[in-house]
Amino acid sequence: MILDLILEKKCQVCKGPGQLTDCMNCCAFLHDALHAKYSNLNFYGANLKVHFGSYKKLEKFIKLGKFKMNPDAFELMAKYMADSLYLPADAFFTFIPSSFKTNQQKGYNPTYQLANTLAKLKNLSVFGLLGAKDIPTQTGLTKELREQNVQKKFYLKTKLDLAKFQVCVIVDDVITTGATLQAATKLLHGMYPDLNFIWLTVAKS
Repeated sequence: MILDLILEKKCQVCKGPGQLTDCMNCCAFLHDALHAKYSNLNFYGANLKVHFGSYKKLEKFIKLGKFKMNPDAFELMAKYMADSLYLPADAFFTFIPSSFKTNQQKGYNPTYQLANTLAKLKNLSVFGLLGAKDIPTQTGLTKELREQNVQKKFYLKTKLDLAKFQVCVIVDDVITTGATLQAATKLLHGMYPDLNFIWLTVAKS
């Protein structure tokens, strides 16, 4: 605490004065950079996908939250994402899970951070419908290897009564080939065939 008072705090992204959540430069950047981009989809009940910017443009923020264990990065991005996100009242959020080992290492799940913040801002519910096993990272893999790798990653948790909902928004941080969201959608569609699914990510790479 005393050291914090002595040393001037700097934003971890732009190195400006103050913490990330109070950084005027980064807040202004995210305000201008994050806008919902919708496109059609046809995959096991998934009919819409939404992303808010390019990975290259948002890379510093995503890496700060995903690899440098700063949950403020995803919470801040979610606040600006919510401004241009429109969802029906009968929608709810779920999220791509991290394995138990990853959650222990980071202390939190970035996609849950996104989903939970968006749910609060949009006054919608959030449910953890999937669990994850420890498998090798997807980073650097080809589309074919990603698909093979991710097929073994997820499992369904105990079935919930979701009869009052029509739309499930599946949240992930970045979409590359779509293999992760495809694997999650297949499982969820099998257990909840009456739901429509939307894929939602911060960025597209």
